[in-house]
Amino acid sequence: MSKSVKIGLAAVFISIFFEISTFYYGIHENINASEISFMFHSLILIISISTTIISISKNELITQFKAGIKTTSIFAIFMSIFFFSYNKWINPDYMENRRKYLIELTKADLTKENIKREMDANPKYYESESSEDLIDNQQESINTTREPKVIFALSLFSLMFLGMFFSLLISLANRFIQKRFTQ
Repeated sequence: MSKSVKIGLAAVFISIFFEISTFYYGIHENINASEISFMFHSLILIISISTTIISISKNELITQFKAGIKTTSIFAIFMSIFFFSYNKWINPDYMENRRKYLIELTKADLTKENIKREMDANPKYYESESSEDLIDNQQESINTTREPKVIFALSLFSLMFLGMFFSLLISLANRFIQKRFTQ
């Protein structure tokens, strides 16, 4: 098993341990838990990519980038499977509670005022829409994006994109640092 796969699996275990710990201590009852969770997982992903790239003995940009992507792939696939399982079987109430909270936000007076202000600022863009139509569209979007299969796809895509971006960025930075200090 390659270093990048081992590091990716270690990152997955750390992230799953974090998720299970926060669930056990009831932190997932907080409506903003998903944002905190995503930031933590992103940090773990960045650290694991950095560790992978720095541990590569070859000073080739493509080799380092590939190793970072391999670590990213392992992390993204396993974490997306975990998110699907978590939202489907472990804590299915979390997404339902979050969906209800977001639906209530769309019914708030402040949201209606913001929509009216936006419609007044761009009348041509919203000429065939009413504020009720926009609220209905927003609620429909909330209902569809709070399903486990959508969470799986969104987390897989976002973690892969984030991982590829940081793999490239860290590979370039590592290459620059190695060139700078080896001359």
